[in-house]
Amino acid sequence: MMEDLISVILPIYNVAPYLPACLDSLLAQTYQNLEIILVDDGSPDEAPAICDEYARRDSRIVVLHQENQGLGAARNNGMALARGAYIAFIDPDDLVMKDYLEVLYRDMIEQNADIVCCNAVEELNGERYDSFCVREHRRIQSADICYRDSFVARERYGHIVWAKLIKTNLAKRYVSSSRLYAQDALYMLELFAESPVVYLDPYVGYVYIRWADSVTMKYGKHNVIQRIDNLATFQYGFRSTLPLSPETRRVIAESYAYGVHTAAATTILAKNGGFRQHRKMLLDCIRELRPAMGQLSRKNRLRLWLYQNLPGVYWLCIKALPLLGKA
Repeated sequence: MMEDLISVILPIYNVAPYLPACLDSLLAQTYQNLEIILVDDGSPDEAPAICDEYARRDSRIVVLHQENQGLGAARNNGMALARGAYIAFIDPDDLVMKDYLEVLYRDMIEQNADIVCCNAVEELNGERYDSFCVREHRRIQSADICYRDSFVARERYGHIVWAKLIKTNLAKRYVSSSRLYAQDALYMLELFAESPVVYLDPYVGYVYIRWADSVTMKYGKHNVIQRIDNLATFQYGFRSTLPLSPETRRVIAESYAYGVHTAAATTILAKNGGFRQHRKMLLDCIRELRPAMGQLSRKNRLRLWLYQNLPGVYWLCIKALPLLGKA
């Protein structure tokens, strides 16, 4: 069961306190035929030295040092080095169970899959919470189903690149975006557009750790950049030329409309949110949604109409009333 080489790619930036535990969990894998590619993205801390020290300990570890280019470029450059038949992306401040790669590889072979997704648990301050990626065993060979799952958030497997094993010849067809947020979702939508065989396994193999200094925790709830970047995902789905079902297109349109609302509301609620700065872009999104307005819920139509035609009233609703819903 361990004939194929698996390439594990970790983008490294400012993670020195967490990196050793992640690497130890990889070196302890029951599946041993690995190459572990550490891409040091110009990290300013002790992480580069940690990478080099672990490479001296284990010949399976390859280290690439580069000037800071961002998470997407680090993943892309790691993929360029990958020699394995399969690729696994892991964030260097997370952990994996010791049989993580063995289980995913077995699923890949038994299901003749192109992508295998497992479940994950979230850890915050030492406490582990409910799993959130995969709820049941499923085998999917339909871009339509994968897209619908991604946009209704029934299961979050479509929103992340970790907690997965992906055939290298599929993974390398696309590159990761340079955006700060929504990189994973955009990349996965591109892969799903190829109608790969996707197998979902509720086995909990990945531990997603939320640190107090992580990007998502640092910027808090009203994060304008995150809301704006998320719109790229909704636009990608909305503009897709795939033969998606009417129901899936309706779900994507609703997600896009709600995404416009949450982005607009966040520009009001966030300190220095840039209400005027982002207004033209959000109005362009509303115009793009116009052909699908008849499919939207009454509440979403009201939200978009107010923002477009009565921005002052929209502002007051977001600031003082629950009428339009939470951002």
